[in-house]
Amino acid sequence: MENKKNAIIIVNYKTPWHLNECLKSVFKNTSDFHLFLVHNEADKKSLSVSDKFKKLYPELITVKVNKLNLGLVAGVNSVFKEASAFPRVCFLNSDIIVTKNWLSELNRAMDNDSSIMQVAPDLNHYYKESLFWRIIKHKLIPKFPKIGNTIYKNYLNFNPPRSKEKNHEFQESTKFFQFCTGACNLVKIEPFLKRGYFWDPNIIHGYGDDFDTTFFLRQHGKVGVINTAYVFHFINASFNKLKREMTYAKEMLKFWNRMYVVNKWEKELKNEVSKLSLEEFIELSSTSGVLADFSLWLAIKQNYPNVKEWITTLPAKKYAGVLGIYPNGK
Repeated sequence: MENKKNAIIIVNYKTPWHLNECLKSVFKNTSDFHLFLVHNEADKKSLSVSDKFKKLYPELITVKVNKLNLGLVAGVNSVFKEASAFPRVCFLNSDIIVTKNWLSELNRAMDNDSSIMQVAPDLNHYYKESLFWRIIKHKLIPKFPKIGNTIYKNYLNFNPPRSKEKNHEFQESTKFFQFCTGACNLVKIEPFLKRGYFWDPNIIHGYGDDFDTTFFLRQHGKVGVINTAYVFHFINASFNKLKREMTYAKEMLKFWNRMYVVNKWEKELKNEVSKLSLEEFIELSSTSGVLADFSLWLAIKQNYPNVKEWITTLPAKKYAGVLGIYPNGK
């Protein structure tokens, strides 16, 4: 492991089919890496998948099993010590399929510019999906998951929703409210060593972690994307495993996570917003979830002055418990 450039961290929660497809694509299309696979509240089928790949690639994969569902953030942080031994770390969702040379292209961008701290690949959900994709996703997969997911995956080989641009260079995200997708991104390890964890442990499960991580890394260098690396994301396979009747708790968990994040960066966000005209702010708020959240946070704080103290108690925790997520292992 000592001679590898990249650590890849995958957190899995009871998605054996997606995990199998993800790992097949990783070992087929990736070089110069060691994989840390974290099972949250492992199921037998997922363990069987990881056992298979562990036997095939014993030197390239480390498996960690958490007895409880710690959520995505705590799952990633649970291998911080081991993964931080590598100069670069890639965070990869278990419902991602990677393509040829994806990681080498991400590394190429960093190798060409030492100031780059984070780079993400081109990704299918940056683009409007065709009617065919939407029918499979919203009609076929909910009723016949295995059949729908298989068709969804195979169609990727013919017509993936991706960039048609020929630009092979790193495209810096210069707007303060832009961020790299949390589903797949490569980072340099140095900034994380100073704070002792990858993702803010006060963000319960996920949602808000991607903006928070990118905004943190902006303080240290450049962040952006490159379209010569491409991955396909099934989108929220783990979170969607939660029962549909828990929709309210899911939405509240996401809401309070986002409020926590904009509260955390309130001073810096105010400074950035002060550089915008009123017209720019209104226009951007209609398209940027971060700015919309920030505006809502300021309004809440104005009407409820004690919310700033209350948010540090993380009300999202109570919704995490309803959803069976135990970020503190309790």
